[in-house]
Amino acid sequence: MSPCLGTELLQPKSPPIVEPLPDHLQIHPMKKIIAIALLFALSLNMGKIIDYLTPLPEITLSGNTEVVMYGASWCSYCAKARRLFDRVEVPYIEYDIEKSETAKAEYDALGGGGIPLIVINKTVIRGYDRQKILKALQ
Repeated sequence: MSPCLGTELLQPKSPPIVEPLPDHLQIHPMKKIIAIALLFALSLNMGKIIDYLTPLPEITLSGNTEVVMYGASWCSYCAKARRLFDRVEVPYIEYDIEKSETAKAEYDALGGGGIPLIVINKTVIRGYDRQKILKALQ
């Protein structure tokens, strides 16, 4: 008698045998957790790390260079702009548009459009754009 087609699919298969790793190759679960936490922290701060490690051009300001930033205390891109100005040693004036009605009115007069809004010698930069900021400073 010939076997029915497909009966081999009905036969239970034993799971493959997986040999455990030797002791010297096993990783403690806590080490895995620490590694994942470190990778997560690194990913959250990658922008700061790249900003810090990327060389900046030498900036020589003329005596009448004026830098004004409209932002807010909670704004992470405003914080990036502050760090950039501090790194290149550029003096700037910062206005918090949430705390000053005058600053908010000036911000609106410039067209608003998000924060930070940076004005460098009448060049308006909307948002944090490192290359545009550095170009406007030179």
